[in-house]
Amino acid sequence: MSNNKDINFDSLPDNAQTALFSFAYQNGTGAIPQNLVDKLVSGDYSGAADVLTQYGKNNGYADRRNAEADLLRQLPNQNAPAD
Repeated sequence: MSNNKDINFDSLPDNAQTALFSFAYQNGTGAIPQNLVDKLVSGDYSGAADVLTQYGKNNGYADRRNAEADLLRQLPNQNAPAD
């Protein structure tokens, strides 16, 4: 299992960097949920978007988390099966 230190921020696509930076700016890097880290590291951007959306429902920042999730949903999943 990875931890927050396992994220190579520079290797993430721009949209993922922006979403993660926005989340960390508001909540602090220590508040980044482990399942968000795991999904970003694995390239599961739609899954990471779902984590952000759920997190927003739980803490009252739904609009901001939805905007971050929308950035991630614009990215193709790196672990998606080939057609």
